Amino acid sequence: MNADEKEGKLHIVEADLRGRLKWLIILRAALMTLLLGVLLLSQIGRPSPLSSLYIPAVLLGSIYVLTLFYAFLLNKIKNLLMFSIGQLLIDVLIETVLVTVTGSVESPFSFLYIISIISGSLLLNRTGGIFIASAAFIFYGTIVDLEFFQWGWFGYIAPTRISEAEIFYSFFLYLVVFFTVAILSGMLADKLRHTQKALDESDRGLLAFRAFHENVVRSMGSGLLTANLEGEILSFNHAAELITGYEGAETLGKKWWKMFGWESVPVNPIELEEGLISLRFDQEGQKKDGGRLLIGMTLSILKDDEGKKKGFVGTFQDLTKIKDMEETVKIKERLAHLGEMAAGIAHEIRNPLASLSGSMEMLSQELTLKDHQQKLMQIALNEAERLNHLIGDFLNYARPRPLQKKETLLKTFLEEEIFLFKNSAAIPEGINIQLDIDQFQRPVSFDQDLMKQVFWNLSINACEAMPQGGLLKISGKWSSPAKGSSEWRLLFEDSGSGIPPDAIGKIFNPFYSTKEQGTGLGLSIVHRIVEEHGGKIKVHSRPGQGAQFKLTFPADEKEAGALNMTIQRESTVG
Repeated sequence: MNADEKEGKLHIVEADLRGRLKWLIILRAALMTLLLGVLLLSQIGRPSPLSSLYIPAVLLGSIYVLTLFYAFLLNKIKNLLMFSIGQLLIDVLIETVLVTVTGSVESPFSFLYIISIISGSLLLNRTGGIFIASAAFIFYGTIVDLEFFQWGWFGYIAPTRISEAEIFYSFFLYLVVFFTVAILSGMLADKLRHTQKALDESDRGLLAFRAFHENVVRSMGSGLLTANLEGEILSFNHAAELITGYEGAETLGKKWWKMFGWESVPVNPIELEEGLISLRFDQEGQKKDGGRLLIGMTLSILKDDEGKKKGFVGTFQDLTKIKDMEETVKIKERLAHLGEMAAGIAHEIRNPLASLSGSMEMLSQELTLKDHQQKLMQIALNEAERLNHLIGDFLNYARPRPLQKKETLLKTFLEEEIFLFKNSAAIPEGINIQLDIDQFQRPVSFDQDLMKQVFWNLSINACEAMPQGGLLKISGKWSSPAKGSSEWRLLFEDSGSGIPPDAIGKIFNPFYSTKEQGTGLGLSIVHRIVEEHGGKIKVHSRPGQGAQFKLTFPADEKEAGALNMTIQRESTVG
């Protein structure tokens, strides 16, 4: 046991003894007030010596003075052991005086010695009880001897009416009584202390177990809720708060299924109660902020020690990211199958298409065609060119070339591309382009030609979503999400018509397009290029509120080191 533990236990013992002394002071004053008050009232109107009123009144006043004195010293004195012994000895002395003036051996107040002995055992264990019993016997034996031999003023206040045999009997009786009470009360006090110690240890064990249980529930990665039989939430752990967006306090008393945006219980409670230990289900809901939430929940019956049903326990996980990953895998699988077909289709179509296009161009130059014939020939040539362009995009998508990364200043790259885009025919009137990028020049590594395709495809899509004009905001940001890793992001945000909810999960599919003249390959190529760079692309959109494409790329070790050095320099300067 170290010094801190010893000191802690000493403080506990002192606090316990101080508390017992407090109760002793209070009970002493109350008991003596009752006894001496009754004694004084009994003497009123009766012929008796002055001492029969004077001495009890003085004793009662002395007790009140001592009570105030003890109360004043209780929280100031440090040696509580000597303080306790002193109080008990003074009590024995007061009891001796009271016994002397009320009949000595025949006094009805002799039992007060027993109360002091019991108090000594409770305060100071068995040894303290025996010590007070010894003191009480000495004091009592003294006054009995003085009375028997009529020494001094005892001959006046207590005329002897007892025989020698009665004295010996009285000595023997009180000796047996005092020490028997001391031993028995000491044993009782020891048992009480052991019981209190066991209860304290049990309480500490329960508190430790409760704290451990709360820490386990709080540290769980899965959401945990408990509800009563009516479905009202009783507890909601920290992981559940993070998953749903609700604070635990605001969920208490509410129906548990409401926290997931469900109008009713998503399972049949009867099926759960009729024998199944637990019921597993997956269902889509929504967070507090309205965001999409796919929940995988296991619902079980909550029972008490007697097996009675008390409510429900639900453990659940957020499967939204897993679902997104599944959708991404499905897209990749479809793209892989499509890539296998691409080379064959391109070879089968491109060569005949080149022959047709060349033949039509030669015929248009050699033949004399009428106006409507010339117009039809031009339409055929334009469609052949569009088809050739489609096949070129298809080949670029299906057979990507190796990356040729090069360190580039992101701000410079975006400024150049925005300048070219503003001066191209691809941008309609009324489009305002805003660039928002970190103020520090930090180089990033990427394939410039491929990233230009990303920039132009996303910018053109944004402009086509704003035929009446609007704002296209392009942002570049650095961040360090966790564990010292770094990443950089590109955001393309427009104020256009937005993307329909049923189309968001399909826009990266090849040949899927919401435009009449769209090939459906632009966003597929963007998706592939971002993944080739080890990045991720996410889209957020609501109809009528524009769309946001967020591209996240991991920083190379060299870039991350440069970023960390920059951050350290900024912190040092700051």
